[in-house]
Amino acid sequence: GLLCGHNVPACGFSIGFERVFAVMEERGMFGPPRPAADVLVTVPAGEAAAEALRIAAELRAAGLRADMYPGTARLAAQFELGEKKGIGWAVIPDARELARGGVNVRELAARRNTFVPRTQLAGWLRARLGRP
Repeated sequence: GLLCGHNVPACGFSIGFERVFAVMEERGMFGPPRPAADVLVTVPAGEAAAEALRIAAELRAAGLRADMYPGTARLAAQFELGEKKGIGWAVIPDARELARGGVNVRELAARRNTFVPRTQLAGWLRARLGRP
């Protein structure tokens, strides 16, 4: 083969990496798949979108992996993406709840919403994720 303009003796081989990987996966050698993030911050239309950015930043500062939906879409579509990525929780920064001093947090698999005060959000999520 050619390396930096010099002829270098070389020999090639293949081990079928995809097959090795598939066998390792079948035998559970990688452990359970890690979700893409701890929490999905949904992005509402309108003024509350800026608040979604602030919430995501606060959650990241508290050591949580917060993902944000790219753009705005129906909440159902945002929840669907979160579930596909294996994320368990979604924060919904809705203007009405924000005015009451909190947000709804949705347990995606159970499709259940809980109102959580903003000041307690990071701690509330950490407790549910088993992180003291």
